Amino acid sequence: MFTIFLFAGFLLPFLTDFGLLEFVGTLVTKFMRPVFLLPGRSSIDCIALWVRDGTIGVTLTNKQYEEGYYTQREVAVIATTFSAVSITFSLVILSQVGLGHLFGHYYLSIIIVGIVAGIIVPRIPPLSKKPDSYYGGAKKSQQKKFLKVILQLVGGPI
Repeated sequence: MFTIFLFAGFLLPFLTDFGLLEFVGTLVTKFMRPVFLLPGRSSIDCIALWVRDGTIGVTLTNKQYEEGYYTQREVAVIATTFSAVSITFSLVILSQVGLGHLFGHYYLSIIIVGIVAGIIVPRIPPLSKKPDSYYGGAKKSQQKKFLKVILQLVGGPI
């Protein structure tokens, strides 16, 4: 378990500061947006919340929200649907009750139920009613207009 904590702490800066999040996000956007109603970059958050302890995933999600990458609705979907239970916590609990030999079946069922819930829950209230506004109150359309202006100023594609 210590190795997982150490590895996750080492990997987090690469995800957030060196472009790995953007790279993976562009690869999986066409899957994440229609299926889970989330941007592609959230795939890393979702995996971090399932594989690791929830604190790393929530920290990453909160940082992305404060930097303006996620809306309130997207953060609520990520935090509630994908922060079920981590692998390490499940293994510790099953070992304590003497069911460690059933870990594969147990966690496979959690993955299946989690994916089904991740598809259904964002489409029903209360998560579907959350506002699509960014940190600081900017609406989604305002954010896109701001990005267009910035791209025009730096001479990038519109």
